[in-house]
Amino acid sequence: MPINVNISRFSNYLVVGMNGSLTYRLNLDGFPGFGWAFTYFAEIEDLDPTESRKFRLVLPGNPDMSKAVVNIEENAQGKYRLYEPGYTNLSLPFVLNFRFGKTSDSSRGPLLNAMEINKYLEKNDGSLDGDVISGVILLYSTADWAQEGGDPCLPVPWSWVQCNSDARPQIIKLSLSSKNLSGTVPSGLTKLTGLVELWLDGNSLTGPIPDFTGCTALEIIHLENNQLTGELPSSLLNLPNLRELYVQNNMLAGTIPSGINRKVTLNYSGNINLHEGARRGRHMGIIIGLSVGAAVLLITTIVSCLLMQKGKKRHPEQEQLRESLPVQRVISTLSDAPEEAAHCFTSFEIEDATKKFEKKIGSGGFGVVYYGKMKDGREIAVKVLTSNSYQGKREFSNEVN
Repeated sequence: MPINVNISRFSNYLVVGMNGSLTYRLNLDGFPGFGWAFTYFAEIEDLDPTESRKFRLVLPGNPDMSKAVVNIEENAQGKYRLYEPGYTNLSLPFVLNFRFGKTSDSSRGPLLNAMEINKYLEKNDGSLDGDVISGVILLYSTADWAQEGGDPCLPVPWSWVQCNSDARPQIIKLSLSSKNLSGTVPSGLTKLTGLVELWLDGNSLTGPIPDFTGCTALEIIHLENNQLTGELPSSLLNLPNLRELYVQNNMLAGTIPSGINRKVTLNYSGNINLHEGARRGRHMGIIIGLSVGAAVLLITTIVSCLLMQKGKKRHPEQEQLRESLPVQRVISTLSDAPEEAAHCFTSFEIEDATKKFEKKIGSGGFGVVYYGKMKDGREIAVKVLTSNSYQGKREFSNEVN
C-alpha cells in the first residue's frame, strides 16, 4: 500500500507575474519518481469589474497538462477564497521546469500563492531496530535528543543515528557523545546487530561494559570519559571487525584480555587499576627461561667437571689447582693471558658476563661460543657443550684441559 510523504514544498505569498508570466526551476529531492502536486491560488487584489486574471500551466513535455485555464475568480468563489487544483499521479524529474502564462483575454498576469509536491513511497514495516531503540530512548524520555519520534531510520534518520540503505534499514552508527547519559550502558544497545560505530563518550555512565558479542559488525567503540567500573570484558575478543576501542578515563580495573592489543587500537589511560595481562606472562617467560637456562648450565657444568676429573689423572701436576676452585664453567680470555690461564667461574659470573648468552660469535662440532665481558673489562669467549657424542665430550674435555 503506497503512502504519501511530503518531499519538497515550494511556497510564496502573492507572487504575481507583472509581465504576464511566472517561471520556475525546482530541484526535487528524492526524485525522479511518481508523486502528486497541488497549487494554491487566492485572489487578494482588488480587480475592477472589467479586469480578469486568467492563466494556464505550461509544463514542457506535457502538452495535455497545459490546456486547462486557471480562473481564480470563477473557481474560488470570491475574494480571499482558496482554489486548490492539482494532479495526483505525476512522473516528475529531479529538475522540474514550468511556468504560468496569462491567456490572451486576461488583463492581469498569473498569480501563485503556494504549491507543494509530494512523492509516493512504498510502505513497509519500518527499520529492523525500531523497537530496540525505542526501548533505549525510554530511559531518557525527557532529553531533547530523544524527542524526534517515529522510526529511527525512515523516512530520514534521526539526527544522532545513521542507517544503512536496505529496504528495511538497520542502525549502523549511534552518536550519543556528551548527551548527559547516566546510569549503566543501556542493554538494548547490545541487540543492534548491524551496529558498526558506537559513540558514548563524555557522559556519566556507570557500571560494567556489557557484552557486545551479538554486535558482530562493530568496528569502533568509544566509551572514554565516563565512570565505568569492572574489568575489560574478554567478550570483546569475539568481535571479528573491532579495530578501535577507547576506554580511557574511567574506573576500570583488572587485566586487559590477552591478545586484544594485537588486533585493536586500544586506549585505556586514566584507569589506574587496569593493566596489561601480558605482563605476568612475560615475567613467567623470563622465570621459565632462566630456569631452563640454569638447568642447561648445571648439566654442562657437571659434564665439564666430570671431564676435568678424568683429565686430572692425565695431568696430576694441575690437580691441586683444580681441587682448590669450584668448577662451574670454563672460559678463556680473548686478551693477552698466560698459557696456564684456565680458570673456574661461577654460573652467575658467566651469565652476567654474557648477558645470559645474548651474543653468539661462533660454533664448532661440539659446542657454541658466546661473547662476554667481565666486570674488570676483560673480553671472554664462552663455549657450551651441545653434542652428546662421546667424541664431542672428549674433544671438549681436551680443550678444557
